[in-house]
Amino acid sequence: MAVKEERAEALRSEVYALLGELLREPRKPLFEALVSGDVADALADAFEHLGLTAAPFLFAGAVEGVASPPRSLEELKRAYWDAFANPLSDRVAPVESVYRPWSEASTTDTGMGGARGYLLSDRALHLLELYRLTGVAVPVGFEAMPDHLALELDFMALLCRRGHPAEQARFLEDHLSWLDDLAQDARRREIPVFYAAVLELAASLVRWDAAHLHEAREGG
Repeated sequence: MAVKEERAEALRSEVYALLGELLREPRKPLFEALVSGDVADALADAFEHLGLTAAPFLFAGAVEGVASPPRSLEELKRAYWDAFANPLSDRVAPVESVYRPWSEASTTDTGMGGARGYLLSDRALHLLELYRLTGVAVPVGFEAMPDHLALELDFMALLCRRGHPAEQARFLEDHLSWLDDLAQDARRREIPVFYAAVLELAASLVRWDAAHLHEAREGG
């Protein structure tokens, strides 16, 4: 692999991992990195080197939104819960099973089939198998939602480090093609700006990366 390609793989892995961390309940080290500007700088640097800054689909205010976090850790935690937990009518659930049909089969023993909004769908079970095969453990607190977006972004970061484009493209198609719906839902429900920006960045990165991997595969 050329040095340039290795650098791109490393940057993509770093960005996926960073966005995954931003979608976990915030802790003090993350908040300090946000306030210092390290997080926004890392994202801006990676996007510039990867070429995302010129992409027309990149949400213009997303990086600025991440660069302007709440002023205290307590406020950031409140924004997190307002975005993803309270109240139920106004938040979004960054979980694949909630946004995709519960089962890909036309009929199921439970009769749920194409129902949405439930946890532990067929895709979540598929992720559990992928985790098992790669030695990834589901963190405590995520047992009922192994397809939480934070974990999926972490797994994509792992795939980038492994450096198999076909494997990455398949994972994007199988498990991250729902992020535009999530980002749109976040805008509609007007969740806190900081987390709406994080979801916009994640959706934009996945959209760009899917096109990038497709072009690389066609060129290869």
